Amino acid sequence: MLDDKEANKFKYEEANRMNKNDTFCVFEGVGKTKMTIISSTRAVCPAPPSTKDTAELYVTLNNQDYSDDDVPYFWYKAAKLYDINPANGPTEGGTEVHIFGTDFQKGH
Repeated sequence: MLDDKEANKFKYEEANRMNKNDTFCVFEGVGKTKMTIISSTRAVCPAPPSTKDTAELYVTLNNQDYSDDDVPYFWYKAAKLYDINPANGPTEGGTEVHIFGTDFQKGH
C-alpha cells in the first residue's frame, strides 16, 4: 500500500500521462476553464467572468470525474479609484494617503 506522499506522487504522474485537454476547473452555474497542473499538490485555472457573487468550484483530471469538496469561489467588483490625496510624499515614506473611489469592499 502507498503512503500519502507516494499516493500523491502517483496521482500527479498519472494526471501528467492523461490527455492535458481533460483537466478543468468548473465554476458551478458559471463555466469551465482549463486547469494547469503545477505539482502533485498544486494546480491553477483562471476564473471566468461572472455576474454571480459565488459558485462552488470543482476540478476534474479526466473531464468525467469531478471533485466533490464543495469549495466556494467568490467574485467581487473591482474598485474604481478617482483621486488620492496627497499625490506625493517624502522618500522616507510614512505619508497617510487618502484614497477616493467606489466599490471598496471590506475583507477583499
